[in-house]
Amino acid sequence: MTDTHKLALNGGIPVFAGPLPTGSRFGAEELAELKEALDQNTLFYFYGQKVKTFARQFAEMHGAPAAVATSSGTAALHVAVGCLDLTPGDEVITSPVTDFGTVIGLLYQGLVPVFADLDPSNGLMTPQTVEAVVTDRTRAVLAVHLAGNPCDLTGLKALCERHGLALIEDCAQAFLARHGNSLVGTIGRFGCFSTNDYKHISTGDGGLLLVADETDAAKAAAFADKNYRRDLGSAMRRIDLLAPNLRMTELQGAVGIAQLKRLPSIVERRQAFGDGLRAALERIPGLTPMAVRPQDTCVYWFFTLTVDAGAFRGGRDALVEALKAEGLPACPGYLEEPLYKVPMLRNRTAFPGTNYPFDLAPLREPVFPGAEAYLADTIVLPVSEFYGADTLAGFIEALEKCTSALAG
Repeated sequence: MTDTHKLALNGGIPVFAGPLPTGSRFGAEELAELKEALDQNTLFYFYGQKVKTFARQFAEMHGAPAAVATSSGTAALHVAVGCLDLTPGDEVITSPVTDFGTVIGLLYQGLVPVFADLDPSNGLMTPQTVEAVVTDRTRAVLAVHLAGNPCDLTGLKALCERHGLALIEDCAQAFLARHGNSLVGTIGRFGCFSTNDYKHISTGDGGLLLVADETDAAKAAAFADKNYRRDLGSAMRRIDLLAPNLRMTELQGAVGIAQLKRLPSIVERRQAFGDGLRAALERIPGLTPMAVRPQDTCVYWFFTLTVDAGAFRGGRDALVEALKAEGLPACPGYLEEPLYKVPMLRNRTAFPGTNYPFDLAPLREPVFPGAEAYLADTIVLPVSEFYGADTLAGFIEALEKCTSALAG
């Protein structure tokens, strides 16, 4: 780090001379679990013990009745909507600022994604923005906890109960985040998580589905396995509805068991870094950290801050370039554009030669000022469990240096 105030962009010495800190995410515990998986002489979830153990331990960690392991977080969401027994053309409300995997399962089930506007201070759906797009065709709400920051689940659950809707939580970025005293993923009918290589814990790829009611567990397990009811000792003879193959392998489950032991520590360190950065931003004019509800805890899959209009010469994008030159890998917004601008959704072409399932529901014109402001005004900063006090000090120094130089 350096005391100079000259921007690296203008020839000064950057705050970070090299890459940000990293570390080993896998070790002896994962290797031991993998060896046990191989020693079983089967890698198929139904005959092995690793996937079952991983799912059971995850459910126990959350105080949930059961969990089902899947091949990805996208798959977990697909299983959740597949268990709702919805009819093609039914509508599901979700966020327009999320990974595309949030809507893939909806489309494969013939359901129409309807987007709700977002709170521009944090990119989250609110009960008010969801209520604004509820119609008599709405069947479910798929709430996205962006960046590890919980939605207002109390309000959303009350809305869903009032309208007779199912509530699904997309918790891919929110392991062990809390809404009040409850862990996310335990308030809706289903809580869906991702264990791909970019989340709090990794099984390479994979997902988990928490159920709020144990009666859903067998249904979800069957839907993830071509609707086979292996627990009843039969397979194809009991199939009455189409379902995909979204099974997790024993190798993924083995790594997951070891990763679960690391999860509380990973979350604790990321929270400490994110909360420290949030506190520091209170003294940096022109920047506002993403809003976290007072009763909630954020687990910071990444950190967003809003750039106040007119605060800096060149606006947000100039500040991003200055931070990057200082060695801080800032990004201008979480996505390049909201989902409703993606060609497939804009052109209503999920499947070749047809507008299915979009033609089963009325066309809605997207008007989402909150979502567009969120993408236009925010900066995304990385967070890692390997960032400590020195890295935090560097983040703060880079932010103070760049905002001071560009102020006005």
